[in-house]
Amino acid sequence: MSLKITHKHSTSPGTPPTAGDVDVGELAINAADAEIYTKDTDGNIQTFRNAVDTDAATQTLVTNQLGPIRTPEVVDYNRSPIYQLESSYVDSQATWLFAHTGQSLAEGGVGGDAVTGLTPYPTNVVMLSGGPVGLNTQTLSSNIVTLAEKSRVTIASSYMRNVLDDAVGVSDDVLFHGQAWGGKNYNDLKKGGSTGVYEKVLAQALLINQQKLDAIYKGLSIIHGEQDGLDGNTGYAENLAEWQSDFNSDLKGITGQSGNIPTFLCQVSSSSGYGFTGGITSTGFPTQLEQLRAHKTYADIFLVCPKYHLDYFDHSHITNNAQRILGEYYAKAFATYTSTGTWEPLRPATITGAGNQVVISFTGRVGNLAFDTSLVNAATHQGFAYYDDSANTISSVNIVSNQVVITLSGTIGANAIVSYAYNNGDGGAANQVAGNGARGNLRDSDTAVSSFNGARLYNWCVIFKEAVL
Repeated sequence: MSLKITHKHSTSPGTPPTAGDVDVGELAINAADAEIYTKDTDGNIQTFRNAVDTDAATQTLVTNQLGPIRTPEVVDYNRSPIYQLESSYVDSQATWLFAHTGQSLAEGGVGGDAVTGLTPYPTNVVMLSGGPVGLNTQTLSSNIVTLAEKSRVTIASSYMRNVLDDAVGVSDDVLFHGQAWGGKNYNDLKKGGSTGVYEKVLAQALLINQQKLDAIYKGLSIIHGEQDGLDGNTGYAENLAEWQSDFNSDLKGITGQSGNIPTFLCQVSSSSGYGFTGGITSTGFPTQLEQLRAHKTYADIFLVCPKYHLDYFDHSHITNNAQRILGEYYAKAFATYTSTGTWEPLRPATITGAGNQVVISFTGRVGNLAFDTSLVNAATHQGFAYYDDSANTISSVNIVSNQVVITLSGTIGANAIVSYAYNNGDGGAANQVAGNGARGNLRDSDTAVSSFNGARLYNWCVIFKEAVL
């Protein structure tokens, strides 16, 4: 339990109080003898020696640097030491925490492109020293410092800046922390995995909790999935659900908060960079489909956006500037979740067929749908593909009343499926960098703009492959 102290009794040097001098939940402080007295629930006086700095000029609690003894204090039997300052117990919304994990893209961009102006709120956006993200076996310090990006820029600075711009109720700061390890699949990074990455995130959370006693987690961000794609992991959606559940339970256990912690992830868009260009009938590299399935199946997992519209440095890694833009997409999803309790990317809501046409309606749309070949290189049929047992092909793809209408060469056959941006494009690193990899041209007309360069943060359609009903 926690007891707030509303009175304090001072006693003469060398004279401890009696049971009648102190009530349960009160402190008697004797600065001269460097002792603190309190009465426990059984009525006994408890003495804690050498607890007070006897320097009259400072009068500070030395045991854990809690501040002036004249400040009202808390006896908190859930903490060690049990004496805390009331000022340590901030409003539950004053500090928002954001945990982060994944593989190499979670570590940051690798473009070598310098990004400036990444610390817009020096006193508000913070991290553990050595961060924002610990790499591989790195252990972050317990010191909480102003967030500063390294040469590999993460999503942290832009994500947290926009959280502060959009959020209501943050009066103190936002703290971003995490651990990542490139090239590792889910089994390596999960709770109990071989890398210890999961446990390092929890260790960071414990360090933060000792300093931000009533701070709460508002989100977990994940940037991951390439290795599981290469592994052909068709159970990745369930892995994501387990990841979310474990973090949700363990982080809540540290903070004591009751509300669930949502997980936000972006969609792998580099299958072609790894050479998977077999199109709609291919089954390799299933991660992007599994991520969408996790979003549709599990209540606390939210797919933020694909990444085919961002700039790539090589076959799979986006640039530093692209990381900054990606962070703003995470912030946009978080802001919508905070205000509405949910988030939807631009994705199919229904896919229906009749005659020789397939009609796709969408959820997550802001404004009108558009095909954009300026920001994303033109893809065959705008990124859409079709297959059925009758070997029909696509004749045209159009937007009609904010639905995508695919006209076929003949009447829809059995086992019809349609895909978008799935294992299409040209393979290899050079094509990925040139913007000719797996992609599509469908976006909405969201008016949100980047704080970084003023570009529009359109919602681009997620990668999918689904049956025609």
